[in-house]
Amino acid sequence: HIQTNVAFLKQLYFLSLGTQLNSELKYYMGQGSLTWEEAQTACRANGDDLASILTQEDYTAFQSITETRQFEMWIGLYWKTSTRMWEWSNGDPFPYCVSEPQLGMVRVGNRELKWLDASCHQELPFICQGVLLFF
Repeated sequence: HIQTNVAFLKQLYFLSLGTQLNSELKYYMGQGSLTWEEAQTACRANGDDLASILTQEDYTAFQSITETRQFEMWIGLYWKTSTRMWEWSNGDPFPYCVSEPQLGMVRVGNRELKWLDASCHQELPFICQGVLLFF
């Protein structure tokens, strides 16, 4: 199991600079409870993806949403069987855990904010991530 304690995010938004534009990452709860693949499809229908947590800023921003939720939810981390590695749904690698999961997807646990592997067929709420661009 992945049981990483998450000291997640304190703010909903954080700023990052693009090359020509300012961009702001946003996290938001998706509609309803879906399987992992359905949740990924729902996020992508809006031009976004399931949440990836790549930096301390991501971690901090994500916590601001999850700390008030008392339920488990899907994030974008999954076990890619072809490489036998954990990977984010946006394609970024997750090099911090080398153990093989019992199940193939990752959900964020409720009160303890732990990351736990789960069956991809389980229906859970989910959190999407996108980029707001402004000129």
